[in-house]
Amino acid sequence: MSIPIFILGSLAEQNNYAYSIYKGAAETLAIVQVSGLTESKLYYHFEALHKRGYVETVEVLKDPRRPEKTMYQITDAGRLELEKKIYTIFKQSTDVGELYSALIFIKHVEIDEVLSIFGANIDKQKKRWTPSLKDKVPQEVLNKNKHLPFIVEHATSYIDFRIEWLERLFTYIKSLQS
Repeated sequence: MSIPIFILGSLAEQNNYAYSIYKGAAETLAIVQVSGLTESKLYYHFEALHKRGYVETVEVLKDPRRPEKTMYQITDAGRLELEKKIYTIFKQSTDVGELYSALIFIKHVEIDEVLSIFGANIDKQKKRWTPSLKDKVPQEVLNKNKHLPFIVEHATSYIDFRIEWLERLFTYIKSLQS
């Protein structure tokens, strides 16, 4: 999952506090467990996005009994960056898990463009792994170590699984056009 996409997408929906975005992810999306998202990672990316001018401070709430709370909003440059990051991740990703945040905020880009980019990426992955890894490894290499056939079988199955899920996601995104 792309943390910058998640932050920018969340702020494209509404101004918010960093901790509220983290808490929302933890409570409603179960993304924290799957992605390894932590508060420290979130704050690190918030700071990086802030330095690049993609998010800006709206207000800082000060209470002597609590730490400061900073409300953020996305900038126009941040909206453009969100689009760019979503298109880029669909162009480069080889695993559906990397696309979770892009899928959550897909409404901020053109579906037709995503399908074009993502379809080309899937075709590239299929070409890269066709013929199957099992067919690419010569038998004499497999015979050198009794464990290699197991490893090759697992790797082939894993690649097939990833491509299948990329195709399923493509079909799902296509259904969003209607």
